Amino acid sequence: AAKPAKQGVCKVHAVLASKEGDGTIPKNLQFMKEWLTDEPYDRYKSFHLLGEKKVEVALEKPAKAKFKTGHKMKLSLLGGDEKKLKLHLDLTYRDGEKSLVAMDYSIEDNGLFFVQGGEHKSGEVTGRIFWAIQCARS
Repeated sequence: AAKPAKQGVCKVHAVLASKEGDGTIPKNLQFMKEWLTDEPYDRYKSFHLLGEKKVEVALEKPAKAKFKTGHKMKLSLLGGDEKKLKLHLDLTYRDGEKSLVAMDYSIEDNGLFFVQGGEHKSGEVTGRIFWAIQCARS
């Protein structure tokens, strides 16, 4: 049995999903293909990585990440048991100030958690932005 969680590492991917494209999932997002080809993401025809961050989380020490889109994220490890991590997520809108999401959640160690962020445009691509958060105890 795993020890209760006291610290971990999280990988966060900011992704733009568009209804225009040929349905190909790029190599840098293949690790989430199972989710991108299922509801509700199967309605999108292309996926574009807008940024990725790796942050270390520990009890009582929130990790911060800022994305080139302007969004700011704070992840805090609240604990966990031998199978799941309990985290707190704070995510702002593009202005970096107004709260988009503030929530606690539990997920299996190394599981993927998706957070929607609404309409977004990057260059010529318009679609919906979301974040894929994957955390594992360290």
